[in-house]
Amino acid sequence: MKWKVLFFLFVVSSLAFATGFDGFEWGTAPDTVKAKYMSWEFVDNYDEEFNEYVIFIDDVVLNQEARKTFAFFNNELYMGCLCFDLSYSKQDNAYSFFYDVKELIEAKYGEPFHNDLGLGVGYKEQAYADLSEKDKNVRVFTGDISPGAAWAIGNAWDKTDPKATLINLFITVEGFLSEASINVVYTNPLRFESRNRQRKEVQKEYF
Repeated sequence: MKWKVLFFLFVVSSLAFATGFDGFEWGTAPDTVKAKYMSWEFVDNYDEEFNEYVIFIDDVVLNQEARKTFAFFNNELYMGCLCFDLSYSKQDNAYSFFYDVKELIEAKYGEPFHNDLGLGVGYKEQAYADLSEKDKNVRVFTGDISPGAAWAIGNAWDKTDPKATLINLFITVEGFLSEASINVVYTNPLRFESRNRQRKEVQKEYF
């Protein structure tokens, strides 16, 4: 229960009002983020062609190793991601962890507008409900169950709000019964759309 409280505080304080990521508002410059983490080891990458810059920082959240990703376009923060890598061989419970994280995000932002059980082909909801949590976890690591949820904060739909945020919670699987990642992605739709438009303009020159 202690780690749930800690994560709830992370959601409430570090991501206050969902106007950015990790306490940084959308539009923040890379140097501001690096100043906060100047004593940490981090990896960064600059793509000159698309004017994109990414910072990767390893941290511990919920007593679990986590990777924070900060993505910048035109020197402005437009996306952030919190990623937890879980291992089947270490007996991690990805299914339970996903729903614990979902519950904590709901405690801050309410019910998601998108809520998907992520059932694979051939799975009936009743059959899914009858599975034990252990069986559901196995099926997460095989890719047969892949739940997801999404929240919209602010005026996220017309892509004009510089403070609006879309939050996507989802699972990705690497290898059969091997690794699963719980991903929480925060995006400002206005800046994300601007970034996509410029990428398309650059890519048109390929042809």
